[in-house]
Amino acid sequence: MPLTGTSDVPTVVAESWLLVTDKPEGPEGLIFDRTNNLYLVVVGSGTVLRSAPRTAMAIVPGTAVGSRQDRPVGSPLKPFRPPLTRPPPPVSSGSVSGTYTPFDLSGRGIVVTGGNNGIGLGMARAMLASGAAVAIWGSNAGRTERASRQLAEGCGDPTRVHAFVCDVGDEAQVEAAFAASVTALGRVDACFANAGVSSAGTPLLEMRLEEFRRVQRVNVEGVFLTLRAAARHMAALGQGGSLVVTSSTAAIDGAARNSHYGASKGAVSSFVRALAVELARYRIRVNAIVPGWIATDMTERLVNDPKFAGAVLPRIPARRWGTSDDFGGIAVYLASDASSYTTGEQFVIDGGYTKY
Repeated sequence: MPLTGTSDVPTVVAESWLLVTDKPEGPEGLIFDRTNNLYLVVVGSGTVLRSAPRTAMAIVPGTAVGSRQDRPVGSPLKPFRPPLTRPPPPVSSGSVSGTYTPFDLSGRGIVVTGGNNGIGLGMARAMLASGAAVAIWGSNAGRTERASRQLAEGCGDPTRVHAFVCDVGDEAQVEAAFAASVTALGRVDACFANAGVSSAGTPLLEMRLEEFRRVQRVNVEGVFLTLRAAARHMAALGQGGSLVVTSSTAAIDGAARNSHYGASKGAVSSFVRALAVELARYRIRVNAIVPGWIATDMTERLVNDPKFAGAVLPRIPARRWGTSDDFGGIAVYLASDASSYTTGEQFVIDGGYTKY
């Protein structure tokens, strides 16, 4: 199809085009020679193959070649890099029929670390209710077994509930638990790195290195080991997946007397952003859930302290502590097709605490 128009930048009747050649050097590009009023067809190495007046250049449909470079004849060209191939966006037919079910998790396998209590248990419960098969991990065998029975009774289908004892700070245990989860579930489509530890509150001046490392071992190294195992599995399958990390508002606000915990959550929040960029090529999306003050076993002492409650509850616009069930909806969303274009985000679930 001939070019039209008389400006330096040609006008074409198409969204994207590619100049083609049988030369082995690679894809061609197009520059304009102002001196001789010619378009020059070049390969990535900068070699001129042929030229033609601007009104006679022919091109064929294909992929966008990139921006034209105005340079004198003989000037070196930047190497041409064709754009990444990406799947086309879904096209709507304009009609409405059937049932909209993007949150249906039927047939999906999901791992939830720290899934034997608190936020992890609430997320596992919601995803089971949405049809998923779930493997929960916990470091306490008794608590993990009780949670497994509770989940099985709640969903009415024990075959969709699996439980494994795992210390996420131990590389060998993580690899073994993930392999066992794949065997039980068939495949892992989403992995929630939720396991974490904190402390009763230790001022920096009194904190021992062992205490700092104890928190980082689970909250940072445990997330790394879990997501690495899941990402390797998803990349090998080639069908994408969802990785989710439980962070904390301690990564946003100053966590006095809990600086090691805040440091660990700040680290995994940054980790999420990096992985979102790195793993997108495998269609693996990575996001973080950021809880505020939630009534769990970890926070039981604080939320039941009248002095603490009197100071913190007035700062929460929702005027209540969060519960584990408050995380069911966001977990289903991030595990489902509804979030297929969502990655690198932090979802703050805090009753408005960080906004007030």
